Amino acid sequence: MTATVTTQAALMQLETTILTDVVTQVANLNQSTLRRLLLVKFEGQPVSQAIGNLINQSFLVRHGTPSGEEAYLPTAAAFNFCGDTELRNRAKSATTVVFHALKQMFKGEQKKEGLVLDDLKRHVEYIYPNRIFDTSTLKLGLYLAKDFNIVGDTDSIRPMTPR
Repeated sequence: MTATVTTQAALMQLETTILTDVVTQVANLNQSTLRRLLLVKFEGQPVSQAIGNLINQSFLVRHGTPSGEEAYLPTAAAFNFCGDTELRNRAKSATTVVFHALKQMFKGEQKKEGLVLDDLKRHVEYIYPNRIFDTSTLKLGLYLAKDFNIVGDTDSIRPMTPR
């Protein structure tokens, strides 16, 4: 029984470490994480089982690459459970800013050709005149907004590409 508990604890630790890697990749590099890289990094560990668990628990989603390789993107929940307080707080802040701006944009007049990232930037600058938000923060907020069904199809503003 003790070996089973130890094995389960090790698997949970591996899952948290994988979540942290995938979340960091998106937050810092705006990229998905290739399955191959996780298999190499955590060689000898039950990586496939951990990834399967994370997908089944809706912490990760599969993402195909142009080369056909399998990669992963984190859901909003992954930021909360990755174990990195800084990344979690950054995600919350980015999402809050984007939510406020999108609410203002929704109340305003809808452009016939749709809204673009520059429109979001202008609204954020208007709402938060004494704060500066870089493009990567706004993209992270938009990326996470999709998990909350705040925005529709964001494929054009969700540029996650693996290395």
